[in-house]
Amino acid sequence: MKKISALSLLALLTSSELAGCQQTVDSTAEETALTLQSIPVSGKGLRPITHEGSRYFLITSEQRGLIILDDQHNPVASLAGHYSQSDMRVLNDDTMLIVALDNNSNETRLIRYQWQNKQFTSLLALPADESDIEAVCLQQSQDNLGMFTADTRGMITHYAFTQIGQPALHNLRIFYSGPGIKACSVADNTNTLYLADEHAGVWLYDTTPEAGDGRQLVALPDGMGAEGVSARPDGTALITSPDMSGYWLYHNGNLSSETLSPDVKPESIHVSLEGNQFIAGLYDDNSDRLYYFAAPAYAAQAAPTAVAPDLSLTADIETMPVARFGDAADDPAIWVNTQNSAASLIMGTDKKSGLNIYNLDGTLRQHLPVGRVNNVDLRYNWNWLGETVDIAAASNRSTNNIDVFAVNRDSLNVRKIGAIPTDLADVYGLCMARLGNDIDIFVNGTDGRFERYRLQADGDAVRGKRVEQFAIASQPEGCVADDNTATLYFGEEEKGVWLRDISKLASANTMIASVNEKVHADIEGMALFTVDDKQYLIVSSQGNNRYAVYETTAPYPLLGTFNIVADLKGRIDGVSETDGLDASHLPLGDRFPDGLLVVQDGHNIMPTDKQNFKLVDGKKLASAIRQLR
Repeated sequence: MKKISALSLLALLTSSELAGCQQTVDSTAEETALTLQSIPVSGKGLRPITHEGSRYFLITSEQRGLIILDDQHNPVASLAGHYSQSDMRVLNDDTMLIVALDNNSNETRLIRYQWQNKQFTSLLALPADESDIEAVCLQQSQDNLGMFTADTRGMITHYAFTQIGQPALHNLRIFYSGPGIKACSVADNTNTLYLADEHAGVWLYDTTPEAGDGRQLVALPDGMGAEGVSARPDGTALITSPDMSGYWLYHNGNLSSETLSPDVKPESIHVSLEGNQFIAGLYDDNSDRLYYFAAPAYAAQAAPTAVAPDLSLTADIETMPVARFGDAADDPAIWVNTQNSAASLIMGTDKKSGLNIYNLDGTLRQHLPVGRVNNVDLRYNWNWLGETVDIAAASNRSTNNIDVFAVNRDSLNVRKIGAIPTDLADVYGLCMARLGNDIDIFVNGTDGRFERYRLQADGDAVRGKRVEQFAIASQPEGCVADDNTATLYFGEEEKGVWLRDISKLASANTMIASVNEKVHADIEGMALFTVDDKQYLIVSSQGNNRYAVYETTAPYPLLGTFNIVADLKGRIDGVSETDGLDASHLPLGDRFPDGLLVVQDGHNIMPTDKQNFKLVDGKKLASAIRQLR
């Protein structure tokens, strides 16, 4: 049993335990399978509910509102109104949460029902914009409650419930599915949203807020569209269409059908599990009546076997988004201002247009339109034109060069001071190292080749002398150098993490960590972070939206993984599909006295926007590492 968190209306509803989607009970008197039973009340939706071992029905009516009937079809409670569609979740033994579409006001209403006093209470109303809402459904995800709506344009909006003073719905993301969505339902245990499309069938989406808009189609025979869908928590779903006198059962990836009656044209459907049978309620478009029937229960689908992260963190600040939608933001680098650490900067590549410079509050300070820069890194105290300057380098895919930048410590402006040509066909990842008085730049290409350039000043020109080349079998990208130990860590995206001794040339590459059940390809950004005088390697595990923490001494064990989840109260979304990252344990003013972790966010939501970077207080990262080690 799980408890609803404060972010899931705990203060509003109760402090008692969640009972899940619906209770499962043994039925003492089972109906004959597939025999239709009529309900003597008109409505557009009929939902069987089990409460304290007894069956009830929730009716959604455009004329009479919401009605609860007992198992003898006698009214128990009602809420006057004009509702076309509804969904519900059982929160505890006494409380049920209902969301319903109000035909009169075009609002989406959140309503609480309490069994003991048989009372409905309206909690909030979400106004519609210029497009009417066609479908609505609830979701219970871990300790949080969410909601999906589909409007007439085919725009799907994902909301989260929060309790901040008054109950509220907060927009997490918006994505486009296409017009024709007539119903929706969520399988809570598999995090799957089902959308009934009257033109195509049923679309399946991942309900994880950071998941993106990838989808799968459950196509119905003869190109029929769907108008009703009801999913069980395990992912099994019943699907209806007025073009078929029955229903489809979608189970374990397979679709089967069952005929009910040649005269029935089912539109909406809602299913509840009772012991060894399920009870389904439907609205028949042909007769304009409500029916329910019983059918043998199915074997529950296997639960997902994904390994959960060891810990979850939240971001504290997010940068302003990049200029264009799409895969644009990529790699950050933290410049520590040694004169005033609170005025430190974050460099972030925008691989559609150039290099962005951000303040520590996330505001955009400067944009350098130098081209499609991919990765960026920096080092301090390089002698150039008689001055000591801090240098940044970025791989530029527009030119296949390494662009070199200088940071003005007084004005905090960044300017490009040179470009180093490479022999790579397509530059990709980049990192830097200081070895004694030398600053070396490591750049790799998509074909697995690396080139190492030693930075040189030639009058007012910046040049690079290539000092070595090496290669791995497939595509690399992220890398980071430990200047103190002259060690280069770099990733092979599909395989794992490599190590190379860079104190000398022509060293061997050694793989120290492989992708596994906890760390998934692609292996992306890397950074070093010091906790209690010990250094750790942080790696982006892009395939499962995690970050892996490794020790930097042999045998380089994986200590564990963490993810970055949404802070609903702070209105900062979680992070997914991270490309680049950077970290520093050095103090960065009063805001980040314990340093900072900066990560690229592949899906910037709450609300949906262009990609950006998320900032996590170094104190949180240090605490997580102490828990993992």
